[in-house]
Amino acid sequence: MENESQSNHRVGFHTIEMLLKLSPENIKQIFIPANRNDARIQNLISLAEAASVSVEKKKNLNQHPEATLKNCSSSNMLISPLPFEDTLTY
Repeated sequence: MENESQSNHRVGFHTIEMLLKLSPENIKQIFIPANRNDARIQNLISLAEAASVSVEKKKNLNQHPEATLKNCSSSNMLISPLPFEDTLTY
């Protein structure tokens, strides 16, 4: 069983891009690796800005972005794993 911090945390480009497209209101903040400034990161930043989601650079991230989701305990918010999320490789 996942604890609350694990259930409110997502890792990887595919997952975060889909969250930004499908339910950006459920994302509290996105963290990106400070050492990356390539097209893929820039695209993710653009998607986040368009959805008014905060993006912060972190030095301790190696390659993949991470996202913190808003509290899932709210009765009006439903956050479920994305289809095939468990099969993504990082």
